[in-house]
Amino acid sequence: MRGSVLGRRYAAALLDLGVSDGRAEPYGEQLHAATDALVGAGALKVLASPLFDAQAKAGLLDTVERELQLTKPVANLLRLLLDKRRIKLLPEVNESYRELLDRHAGRTRAVAIAAAPLDSAVLGRLRMILQMKIGKKVELTARTDASVIGGLRVEVGAKVYDATVANHLARLRERLNKV
Repeated sequence: MRGSVLGRRYAAALLDLGVSDGRAEPYGEQLHAATDALVGAGALKVLASPLFDAQAKAGLLDTVERELQLTKPVANLLRLLLDKRRIKLLPEVNESYRELLDRHAGRTRAVAIAAAPLDSAVLGRLRMILQMKIGKKVELTARTDASVIGGLRVEVGAKVYDATVANHLARLRERLNKV
């Protein structure tokens, strides 16, 4: 699990509220949306900066809360982070929340990387194979990366299954250099 201890604590507190309210998934979606909005617009830097007064920062959070229609627990978490001068932790809190929620829901995330786009049938079959191998529900996303040349690399947490041409060539190069 990535993130700081504090980030995980804030995430765990929100997850506990979400589980008890039966709204853990929506809280995660809202937290992710708020993080994207604040980081993407550069507003997180404003909120963390000592150059802006507390009233301006609170107004900015009010706007985000209103525009994204955040629930009270998510809005309160943002305000708490701001009040404790820990708003810079928001991306870590968001990442930790997602990881804790996945663990709670018995799922894991995986990324399939190929040189060309993968169609939905291939992704569906790959998802089923991973679920059987791992024993958890797998949320699979696909990425393209021309540097893999061909084949497929699948990243599941810290584990990497690499069957790419680029990896094969690198291993072959290593063996030839040893000779």
